[in-house]
Amino acid sequence: FHVVIRGDVHWIRIGEQTNVQDGSVLHVTNGKFPLSIGARVTIGHKVLLHGCTVGNDCLIGMGAILLDGVEVGDGSVVA
Repeated sequence: FHVVIRGDVHWIRIGEQTNVQDGSVLHVTNGKFPLSIGARVTIGHKVLLHGCTVGNDCLIGMGAILLDGVEVGDGSVVA
């Protein structure tokens, strides 16, 4: 519920079997930073992802904030 995905000024890629939980916001930066989320990623409740890259098989914990240019490698956990 209440997930916002805004690809209005750049592209967004969400991999297969990825789960986005309630209250999360996925956004991009105009012409600079797209948003790329790998396969089999779990994005917890009320996460903000803005112009970043998340690899495969990651867990992004509840309330996490990842901003422009951040790169999270495969298999990572962000608490």
